[in-house]
Amino acid sequence: FQAIVFEEAFPIWAATPIAFNGLALKSDAIGAVLATAGVYMLIIQLFVFPPLERRLGAQRLFATAMAFYTPILFIFPWMSRLVDVADDENAPRSLMWTCLYLALGWQITCNTISFTSYSLVVSLTTRVLVLSNKYHHPLHVWPAT
Repeated sequence: FQAIVFEEAFPIWAATPIAFNGLALKSDAIGAVLATAGVYMLIIQLFVFPPLERRLGAQRLFATAMAFYTPILFIFPWMSRLVDVADDENAPRSLMWTCLYLALGWQITCNTISFTSYSLVVSLTTRVLVLSNKYHHPLHVWPAT
């Protein structure tokens, strides 16, 4: 839930003026951040997740990712403080960009690992239940015995 809310609210927060605790980014800067995030997410899913999953297992990896995910949400509101309002409201400083990319990297890593782990656990659990004949479709009517 928190991942979906963050992903939907991020562009709005990034475009919000500094006076309202936003980052005052233009749409092209927001697009660049989101494009970079998409490439980073692909790298995490292809190269980072598989060795971690083999080492820790999907359930433990999911729990670990969620434990590291929650604290990052408290960091984002403070990033608007890093913008130097005196220079230009539309030109965030390099410190803000560095912190933004580090925080987004942390958020995307945990988000990708948790969603992929969760999907893997559900897929494997469903497969085991179906193969062991312990899954009964809710619309299937079993004959009376």
